[in-house]
Amino acid sequence: MSSKKSLGKNKSKFAPDEQVFRSMFDGHAAVMLLIERHTGNILDANQSAVAFYGYSRSEICNMAINEIHLLQPEQVEAEHQRAFDEGRNYFIFPHRLASGEERTVEVQSSLITLQDKQVLFSIIHDITKRIQDEARFRSLFDDSPISLWEEDFSAVKRRLDELRAAGVVDFNTYFYEHPEVVVECIALVQVLDVNKATLNLYGFASKENLLNNLANSLPKEGNQYFREELVQIASGATHFEMEMIAQTWDKKMLTVNLNWAVIPGYEGDLSKVIVSIIDITERRQAENALANNEKRFRALIENGRDNISLLAADGTLLWESPSTIHTLGYALEQFVGHNLFELIHPDDKDTARNMLVQVTRKPGCSYEGVFRLLHGEGSWNWIEATVTNLLHEPSVQAIVINYRDITGRKQAEQALKEAHDRILLVFDSIPADVYVADIDTYEILFMNQHMRNSFGDNLIGKTCWRVFREGSEPCAHCTNVQLVDAHDNPTAGVTWEGQNPINRLWYTNYDRAIRWIDGKLARMQISVNITERKQAEDELLQAKQVLEDTHMKLEQAFSREQRLAHIDELTGINNRRSLVELAEREFNIALRYRPPLSIIMFDIDYFKQINDTFGHPMGDQVLKSVTQAVCTKLRSVDIIGRYGGDEFVILLPHTSAQQALHLAKRIHASITALHMKVDEKPIAITLSLGIAQTAHHCALENGYNPHHDSVEKLFQRADQALYSAKQAGRNRTIIFAEK
Repeated sequence: MSSKKSLGKNKSKFAPDEQVFRSMFDGHAAVMLLIERHTGNILDANQSAVAFYGYSRSEICNMAINEIHLLQPEQVEAEHQRAFDEGRNYFIFPHRLASGEERTVEVQSSLITLQDKQVLFSIIHDITKRIQDEARFRSLFDDSPISLWEEDFSAVKRRLDELRAAGVVDFNTYFYEHPEVVVECIALVQVLDVNKATLNLYGFASKENLLNNLANSLPKEGNQYFREELVQIASGATHFEMEMIAQTWDKKMLTVNLNWAVIPGYEGDLSKVIVSIIDITERRQAENALANNEKRFRALIENGRDNISLLAADGTLLWESPSTIHTLGYALEQFVGHNLFELIHPDDKDTARNMLVQVTRKPGCSYEGVFRLLHGEGSWNWIEATVTNLLHEPSVQAIVINYRDITGRKQAEQALKEAHDRILLVFDSIPADVYVADIDTYEILFMNQHMRNSFGDNLIGKTCWRVFREGSEPCAHCTNVQLVDAHDNPTAGVTWEGQNPINRLWYTNYDRAIRWIDGKLARMQISVNITERKQAEDELLQAKQVLEDTHMKLEQAFSREQRLAHIDELTGINNRRSLVELAEREFNIALRYRPPLSIIMFDIDYFKQINDTFGHPMGDQVLKSVTQAVCTKLRSVDIIGRYGGDEFVILLPHTSAQQALHLAKRIHASITALHMKVDEKPIAITLSLGIAQTAHHCALENGYNPHHDSVEKLFQRADQALYSAKQAGRNRTIIFAEK
């Protein structure tokens, strides 16, 4: 403690240069401490330190530095290591003041010699506000919705200075001629940090991922954009904006607005630059779409066959679309400036003038009309027009007429009417009933003379199903819905026969949808009387029915004979003949394609005793019950037949002998569950089964020629296995094995 006091008070012991230091130490505005290097004891503090920490000089000189900073020794060591790793000549510590307030300080320490003793001379800067400001900046930076990049362009600045010193003046031309220098400068830019919005915009998962893949954020033409940046920087600009194309991690192209600005205080070396990037892709797309729509609209106006005119309230033509040349044969300079009523047919002027008067009375209203205009060649053309009052619209200030030439349509309508009249004359000459009715309302539109003779005159406008059927609702067999498709286009028509409930006559009716003179869909029906033919057909039908009944009986008899030839009458399964034929077929398939084929031959144990004891009718019942029980265990591809008496054979395609054994076990189980009684006395039923398999599966292994096998031999092997089962005590299954 005495050394601390003597260093602070005995100024007379300082050497002359130390006295200079002491004078500087005491009067300096910076916070300064002298600290014993080994113990950390504070030896002295200047007046600024006393004011900063809030302790008296005697109090602070009786404290150790670890009473002021808030770190454990290992934390202090960690900060020393961080400073070393980052190349800093200062440390950052939290210091506690006498008031208890915590301040973040920057400490620069060095060893000096005072009174022949080495001590730590520490200069302390309060950086609390700077840290808080940096934290606020970092928060704004990280949470900004705009993509922000913190970059260091100092190396680029030095390279540009080198080029300028080498005589480069026109940097734009230089970079254009030396693209490799642009690439070099791109590599010199150091990205210090990016915010979350940047990661979201470019689709990167983390900052590290982005910084390691910066090349992916520039498309192929990226060097062009950076060349423009370099020219701006070389010109001394510290802030500029530009539009460019960027590329996301997944190769999606973005149109962005780039704002490049140097942070104040770093204009000299450009080591702190903030780049903001705003995605304007949607805005550009919308602008392009708007421009395209405007071009499209203009093209439609200038090249369309329909016409647009702008009129003053008195009918003077103010503007005309170019299609007027095609429609009316006038050049624009011939048309514009004239009054529209000069060109309207005399018979149509009053109608057109009245329409214009009505339109001008109410802003925004529209009227439609048809009138004739004088063509440039002297003919009168029919015009269909929609007139709209847009005098109140500042961008228009006119009456707008959309019109088209319908002369061709008018001529077609006249031709249609003449054709319609000719068709009606043809209908009147047909010796059959012809009428036309509206498809939607069933209103009768036309009846030919033949039908008027049958049903009477004055029926036009009445409902067809009331007049011709005396019905209370549309006919159940009405063909209207069949005469048009989903788009109301006529189909090929419908032909049908029916008896009229009024006159009891039979007709063949030919129904078809047509367009009537007014454009509505209508049903045309031509009805031909076939009553005499119908009577003849009825007679033929009766004769045909007799023949068909006889033929059916013959077919049934033949089918029954065919069935009896292949089916066992008692059990309903294949008989021996059919079984052998099917066995030959399955055997040939197995021989050709080499799948396994097995058969099970079985009979009922002590069946003769059952017949002798209970009678043949009960024996037949046992045969049927056993057959039914076995069939429930078979697959759809399996074949069963009665081989003779109580002996049965099952053909099992694609089945080995071992697989057949599993089936045999299920069959035994089903027979065990079969309970039959006579006079309350149970009948014991068991089966003996023999299994054999085709020999081709072992042909290559045993040197056996599979063609030496046959159905007969297969049956013999199964029969031998069945015999072995009998010999072994019955009620069991034996697989044939070569001896």
